[in-house]
Amino acid sequence: TDNAAGADAELATARTQINQIPPADQGNQPEYLRLRALVEAASNDFAAAERDLKAALVIDPQNTTVMLNYANLMWKQDRKQDAYNLYLKAVSIDPNNSAGLTALGYLAREIKDNKTAEQYFIKLTNLYPKDYVPYLALGDLYTADKQYPKAQQNYEQAHEIAPNNPLV
Repeated sequence: TDNAAGADAELATARTQINQIPPADQGNQPEYLRLRALVEAASNDFAAAERDLKAALVIDPQNTTVMLNYANLMWKQDRKQDAYNLYLKAVSIDPNNSAGLTALGYLAREIKDNKTAEQYFIKLTNLYPKDYVPYLALGDLYTADKQYPKAQQNYEQAHEIAPNNPLV
């Protein structure tokens, strides 16, 4: 980032503050562990982040937010198949989870399974027609596959939804 020192200072503050929460005050332990894991992951302490996410899932094995964060961590560590499996588990619990479906689409695209990626992004356009992200993803996917008319149609839809967004 442009302000690495500022980001590091904010991260140190977050680490200090989350570690000051006494165990008796951690009424929502899975959420506490999830948040601490995010701070640990941002500090590149992936082992500590993974321990916390695993512990949170032991306490609340159906917590899709924790699952998605854990899958994100796995993907960041290039454990793509593990991440994919955990995203699938989260989406099996919450079939309309936008974050899970989006991650599955992008991960499928990254592993060169464009047909599966397309299915996830199309599902997202049906579930969330006012979200520009799946249209943009489909546009990129179709461009990579040289399906230019379909790409153009999806880019135009993304632009219609978010005309002031610089990504579109």
